[in-house]
Amino acid sequence: LAIPLITFVIIFPEPIINIVLSSAFLPAASTLTMLAIYVFILSLTGPYSSLITGINRPDIAAKIGVAMCIVNIVLNYLFIPEWGLLSPIGINGSVGAATATVLSQMVGFVGLRVAAMRLTGIKLMQTNTPRHIVAGVVMGIVLYYLNSLVPLVRWYHLIGFALVGVAVYVGVLVIIREFKKRDLDFFLDLAQPAGLLEYIKSELKGKTRR
Repeated sequence: LAIPLITFVIIFPEPIINIVLSSAFLPAASTLTMLAIYVFILSLTGPYSSLITGINRPDIAAKIGVAMCIVNIVLNYLFIPEWGLLSPIGINGSVGAATATVLSQMVGFVGLRVAAMRLTGIKLMQTNTPRHIVAGVVMGIVLYYLNSLVPLVRWYHLIGFALVGVAVYVGVLVIIREFKKRDLDFFLDLAQPAGLLEYIKSELKGKTRR
């Protein structure tokens, strides 16, 4: 569910800020967009970090983390000031800091992905992630067009657009056979307390057997 949420924030940063907070925070719209992109990259990075730590090589993850910090510090120095490197295109201040965070996280993602593949030969990003990205893009296009017909200005618009977005996202996944009946059954079971409890018990039993 990260991709539809991130797509929604990227498409509608200003309406979200205006409805949830107030118009006084509208200058932070670009920053919110960059941070949504950061969350997306972070979600892709997590599996590689867990894999490297799981094979008892936290030293590699630590080295990459240090590299990320260094890159972040350097880019903050270059992007945040009013005279910063990207100030001619309007990127400085909080937007510059968010941009630096995104780029440093990208460095971490690439580093961890390469390290994980060299250590294990496992490619965690197969066809699943691109399919979800495609679904997110289609969702964004539909919502962008819908906004031209019905401007997103009220809180109930926000809820309605979110529901339409999720429906489009899931619909695309169904069409490309990424979301199947067993996935629906899984989520429906988790939505019920008894089903959730049963799932936890089965997971605990599985770990005990291993």
